[in-house]
Amino acid sequence: MKDKKNIFPLILMLVAGALTGIMAYLSNYEIKEFLLILLLVMLCFYIVGLIILKVLAAFEKKNLEELEKQKAEEGIVVEKEQDGESNNSSDQES
Repeated sequence: MKDKKNIFPLILMLVAGALTGIMAYLSNYEIKEFLLILLLVMLCFYIVGLIILKVLAAFEKKNLEELEKQKAEEGIVVEKEQDGESNNSSDQES
């Protein structure tokens, strides 16, 4: 699943490159000017995609940590309740 996330910057870069190519064609840019613009746009959008990927990974890591913390707290509560029930049942038998 992690591999699927890694293609996000590439897809973003290619979509930006395609849109840039279409706009440059419609605007009748010279080939040297077009290639320079295309290179810069694709590079910028690749970097933006990497930044977005890192931010999403940080949010995912934070959410997983909070989920594990909640599970640990629930586990402690359940253990205390079970201990209390076993003490109550032994008290009732006496």
